[in-house]
Amino acid sequence: MTVGNLLARMMLIRDNDYKGVYVIPISVINAANEMNKTYLEALYALKEQNISLAICDHYINMVDMLRYIEKNWLWLADEIEKGNAHVKSDVKRAKEIRNIMETHHIGTQLVEQLWPGLRCIMVHDAHNLSASFELLRTYCGTNVHFVFTGISSPEGTFTTAINLDDPQGVLIPDSVFYEFKPKDAKDYDQLLTLDQLEIGRSYELIISTLSGLYRYKTQKVLSVVGRYHDTPTVI
Repeated sequence: MTVGNLLARMMLIRDNDYKGVYVIPISVINAANEMNKTYLEALYALKEQNISLAICDHYINMVDMLRYIEKNWLWLADEIEKGNAHVKSDVKRAKEIRNIMETHHIGTQLVEQLWPGLRCIMVHDAHNLSASFELLRTYCGTNVHFVFTGISSPEGTFTTAINLDDPQGVLIPDSVFYEFKPKDAKDYDQLLTLDQLEIGRSYELIISTLSGLYRYKTQKVLSVVGRYHDTPTVI
């Protein structure tokens, strides 16, 4: 196990067997700049073949890492073969990477080849999806599924996923008290409640929490795309 964050340190003092758990190495967290961080992410990811789940705070970071691997795989494979301050030498894995990348075409399916056990990617920023997400789908192929974790903030969790591979989530009615400002409204004088939302329209989310935070402007704009048992689904 790589001791990379608080979660890992907590696990190490417990009696359970956590040999199958892998967390963010501290060197990635402390990377001096984005380029160095991407290098370390790519290096650690390539070194580990047996990955079954990936978690993306921002899915574009995974797209950037895969593009980085496509451009720098020769160097990365050499680093893994020789070993360095970050990873131990692994000649077998370096050979596997070279065999895969020598026949790979830029922008095509790659994830399943490099990590054949990867079956699920958790995506946290479903509200920021763009055309680049389709590139990530292409990289992943048909056997890797996406779980969209919903829209949340430090004040609460507002939606939950309905189906695999579907970015829309259903609003959780009892999470907070919701109010909504139509996106085209000039002021906050006529806020709407959950039952007044219309499919096809966008709204700014305002919340009041059970702990007393009153009418907090989250600055999140939600688009209503459907209903699930009469509760609006949003993205």
